[in-house]
Amino acid sequence: MPVSGFVPMINGDTQTPLEIVQYSPALKGWFERLNREWLERYFVVEAIDTKVLQNPEQEILSHGGRVLFGRHAGAIVGTCALKHHGDGVYELIKMAVTADAQ
Repeated sequence: MPVSGFVPMINGDTQTPLEIVQYSPALKGWFERLNREWLERYFVVEAIDTKVLQNPEQEILSHGGRVLFGRHAGAIVGTCALKHHGDGVYELIKMAVTADAQ
């Protein structure tokens, strides 16, 4: 679904809307790849990161959390994960954006 009222500038393109896409098994590799790249660039990959990145279904989704992706012009350009704490409370626990989309 396109994000209403928001058109980012990605690679100079301000006409193509950013779509927010729910997790699917076909996108699992993107979740790990983008987050690992982000962590290695700006932080350090810890054991808990590897556990979550390799098992988002078990570590995030099975507890009511969400994994979302940003798709622009057909390409995945970002991802984030929301950990569910109950009563409509979520914590942003992972996020990454490709270098080209920053």
